[in-house]
Amino acid sequence: MVMRSFARRLTGVLLLLLGAATAFSQTARREPRWWGPVAVDPLRFASLPLSFEEAVRPAPGRWKASFPAAYFNLWSGSWHTGIIHREFGLRGKPLSPWELRTLERRHPNDAIYRLDVEGWVGRLALARGLGHGLGLVVDVPWIQIGAPRWDAISERFHQVLGLSMGDRGFIANGQTLVYIRGLDRDRVIEGWRELNGSGLGDARLTVNGSLGRWLGGRHTWALSLEAPTGGEGTLRGSGGWDLGARWFGSWRLRTATLRLAAGYTRLSTSGTFLGAERSDTWHVLGAYLRPVGAVSTLMAGLSFHTSPLSRFTDAKPGDPSLVFDLGWGFDLGEGYRLEAAVIEDVTAIGTAPDIVFQVRLVVVPGRGARR
Repeated sequence: MVMRSFARRLTGVLLLLLGAATAFSQTARREPRWWGPVAVDPLRFASLPLSFEEAVRPAPGRWKASFPAAYFNLWSGSWHTGIIHREFGLRGKPLSPWELRTLERRHPNDAIYRLDVEGWVGRLALARGLGHGLGLVVDVPWIQIGAPRWDAISERFHQVLGLSMGDRGFIANGQTLVYIRGLDRDRVIEGWRELNGSGLGDARLTVNGSLGRWLGGRHTWALSLEAPTGGEGTLRGSGGWDLGARWFGSWRLRTATLRLAAGYTRLSTSGTFLGAERSDTWHVLGAYLRPVGAVSTLMAGLSFHTSPLSRFTDAKPGDPSLVFDLGWGFDLGEGYRLEAAVIEDVTAIGTAPDIVFQVRLVVVPGRGARR
């Protein structure tokens, strides 16, 4: 019932935006320029998720710079934590470790989890055309966990969409907690206030190249390497060197562009998620881009990522994520573009942040940019 209500409201927004795009499409014969939202997910920060940024390839000798910044809020949990909080009359108070220990004793065979993480992610992404059909992309993230404590904004946003808050108003806002029980019920991932703080995340280096034109579209390959520059034992870093292989395709439609991507990530056995072993991941992205007038672009997309914790736990954080993106981009003048997007967890079950608000400034010095 909740998902049907959400789907109706979301469909209404999409139809309104697509209708506006159609009304202006007669003046929009250009190919849209859009880098696409970056995956913003504390379960996957340091596990090399697929991104359309990896396919950016300027003309030979040219640069592109991207400065995305995003606020994210991840709040979800199994029924257990809300029940015990009510039982002990703790409404409006933070969850406590002794409550989790009590649940472990009472429910020795249950897949218990609780995620409460919010923060900011800022990135610097530089792309350069190398010539001979090759491009290079360097992506360096800066991640802050535990601020700015905007839980009330996320709650209000979901109320507007008609989504149930569950026990969100029962447990105090502003807490940082990652608790995931493993398939081996004696093993858990657990982190509290010590996860708060800011610093570099794991940096990514990508080499991409042209696969030519076939099946009516333009195709690109990419190989990515993620270095352990983030703090090991935090949500910012894994401690391992991860590798990714990607494919990207782009098709020009009559009044729009369709972009697809698929990828596989080989996660290093020396890297972990807060001490837990990780599983290799698969990814699929899709984006529909429609020019609106002479200077703006509408984007609607879906992102699918398997979980790096799929072999560690049978709780929801081990399930794949399905995320919906809706954004608008504006050309600000020669060489500058501003993009804004809202990113929502479609499943609303804790496999990805409940909500992400992202803005991005793209700078293209000079002329000759390809994408």
